[in-house]
Amino acid sequence: MSVSAGLTLSGDAYPVERKWTSTVAAATLPFGSQIIIWDEPSQGYGTPIRKTFFGWGTEGNALTTYPGRGYWIRNTNAVTWTETKPYTWP
Repeated sequence: MSVSAGLTLSGDAYPVERKWTSTVAAATLPFGSQIIIWDEPSQGYGTPIRKTFFGWGTEGNALTTYPGRGYWIRNTNAVTWTETKPYTWP
């Protein structure tokens, strides 16, 4: 997967929900990157979650990604990573 510099719509292709911080994307994105999530109850975007030198912070550590739901990534450089499936079947 890859994202361009600026604002890019992305998503997690993993077939079940999982913690954002367990993704390769979360580990690969550089400091200063942001993830912006749609908040269904308020029908608006939440406050961007920023990666700092110390990681994704409380909100990022608690964030769960869901299959079929995208999110925005804002960063200053193009970034490429490979998400591997953590299971062997199929």
